[in-house]
Amino acid sequence: MILGKVQIQNFKSIKDTGTVYLSRTDLITVLAGQNESGKTSFLRALRFFQEGKYDTFEEEDRKMGKSPRVDCTFFLDDSEYKDLLETTNTQIAEHIKKNGFTFVRGDLETDKFEMMYIYPKELKVLIEKYNESITVTSEANPEEGNEKPDEFDAFKYFDVIRPQMVFYSSFLENNLPGKAYKKDIINNQAILDFEKIYNVDFSKLMEPTISDKERRSAEERVRREAAESLNKYWKQTISGEKSKYSYAITINSQVLSPEQSSVNFYINQGDDDQLSFSQKSHGFQWFAGFNLRLRAHEAELEEGNGIILLIDEPGQGLHEVAQQDVKDVIEELVKNSRIQIIYSTHQPILLGKDKVDFSRLLLVDRSVKKGSKFKTISALISSSGSMDALAPIRSALGMVTITDPLKNKKTLIVEGITEYFIVKTILGTDYTILPSTGADQIPNIFGILYGWGVPAKALFDDDKQGAKAYNDLKKSFFNNDESDDFKAVAYKSAGMVGIEDYLSVSAITAILTDFEKTYDSTKNKVENVEQVGKYIFAKSFHDKYNGHIPNLDKETLSNFEGLKKFLT
Repeated sequence: MILGKVQIQNFKSIKDTGTVYLSRTDLITVLAGQNESGKTSFLRALRFFQEGKYDTFEEEDRKMGKSPRVDCTFFLDDSEYKDLLETTNTQIAEHIKKNGFTFVRGDLETDKFEMMYIYPKELKVLIEKYNESITVTSEANPEEGNEKPDEFDAFKYFDVIRPQMVFYSSFLENNLPGKAYKKDIINNQAILDFEKIYNVDFSKLMEPTISDKERRSAEERVRREAAESLNKYWKQTISGEKSKYSYAITINSQVLSPEQSSVNFYINQGDDDQLSFSQKSHGFQWFAGFNLRLRAHEAELEEGNGIILLIDEPGQGLHEVAQQDVKDVIEELVKNSRIQIIYSTHQPILLGKDKVDFSRLLLVDRSVKKGSKFKTISALISSSGSMDALAPIRSALGMVTITDPLKNKKTLIVEGITEYFIVKTILGTDYTILPSTGADQIPNIFGILYGWGVPAKALFDDDKQGAKAYNDLKKSFFNNDESDDFKAVAYKSAGMVGIEDYLSVSAITAILTDFEKTYDSTKNKVENVEQVGKYIFAKSFHDKYNGHIPNLDKETLSNFEGLKKFLT
């Protein structure tokens, strides 16, 4: 199951988030904002949802005099939908597939901390009818020794397959010790992680029945595999030279005093100077613990449900190269569709993969009156809230503008975040899509890219604002001459007053239906989209069709052919 929606009330700096939509495409959601904005509160609220009233809840996270409540809505993957269909019927399975299943922890009126579920009326009716049908069928076809099937209990069913959430504020404590005695291994999480990842049992290898040859062979294997994993992701250099790490792992079996049997862990950075992990820098210790713990979670997925990792400020205090290493680990992990990651940061380099991916971002903006709010970029820009939340985005965009377009050589500037989602869905990863904050900013962004020698193109709406920006670009850079050179970089399709006009009625209807809305033929396409909000619509379009373009209708695909031809 995938966590798709969250609502948090009365938790630390959070009064009421409203419905917060998480990224459901690549399973990474990034909470970006300044310090003290509420990023950690969001993650700790999800920890409360998972654990209930944990040890430090009252002291650190309880909102004074308030009872918290956290609602989490989970959605099925394809295999889970198939299993539910076989367990129940089409009506129940389709309802859950469309609306998800919402668990609740807490009660605003009183301190109730147990996990619960409040059935929506429509689902409750469907389940009651299904359970009645089981009874009728059983009574109509009695067979000796044939027991009546169990009634379907949705809460119990989904609670079993619900992914577990794990909260991390640091990984420094999850490092291998220099030396561990046999009796201590069972209580050392880092060693247990190491054993799980590299399929080794140190306690067994300490037994006198194991030959020295077997023991040394196991040592050599795990040294090699552990070094390969660490060197793959920790790409640091010393004095400009690429350094390779190696492990020195020795197992000491004491036949006469088995309790003194031990295992030693040391690390060598290519200078023949063996150090324990505690002797390495805090940055290295943090990353080594981070990599070890997350790899262990990956290995655990073979044994149970999916997992949601909640990570507060990963890479905090690391320099940019090391932050990139952290990001590489995160990107690698979510390739396994059963791992979902939500992390907070104010570090620009951690905001995306090879670029800022706006579909992942939730910007955290806090005010005294409203508390912490979690907004998309477009929602924040259009509101009167603090612009401080945009600081990491501005920094990241500066880096992205310099690095990604220069590398890609295919950059398209669009008017805003709505265009970003829809055009990104159609074009995929072949182009860098840069959203502006309105049509009037496109000439400015084009000018910056032009100054850096980046060959950019621009997409304009065929409306008043689009026409003005189109003409401003022509005047500023092309001597007001609508030449072939100008037409090669500026595109405006006649009659398309918004990106929504590129979509067919059926394509718009498909998204509206997901929100239980209908298409109103008395209104134009933009007005219909605004029933759910332009940004939410565009993000939902991206979630639905990203990587699944063949599922779109021919009319929509045809409307984008002109843009594709212009780009190529």
